[in-house]
Amino acid sequence: MQVEKTDAALDELRQTLAAARRAVVFTSAGISTESGIPDFRSPGGIWERYRPIDFSEFVESPDARREYWTRKFDSHETMTSAQPNRGHEAMAELVRCGAVRPAPSLPRTSTDCTRNRAFPPNR
Repeated sequence: MQVEKTDAALDELRQTLAAARRAVVFTSAGISTESGIPDFRSPGGIWERYRPIDFSEFVESPDARREYWTRKFDSHETMTSAQPNRGHEAMAELVRCGAVRPAPSLPRTSTDCTRNRAFPPNR
């Protein structure tokens, strides 16, 4: 039954993309969890382990900046070694087949490198 629902959803997506003049794909941090990148809000996520540092606190406090950069260095290996997963590859395929156009001018909120590996330059 689940396969039939998935097939029906994919058929609906194909029809929608075929009928659209333009399409944009928005994702969140959750797309990279399959690649081993923790998201923010899920159980075991980043905000369960660390308190968010507000931008104004970052700007005003040397301690907050040190804490932020400590976190970044601690997660660097995980972020840079992550590989694209099925979600990233599916989006890359939508671009390759012309169903959606890449939009490099859209702001990115993900901090990992998986999107860059799924969408290398000049593709």
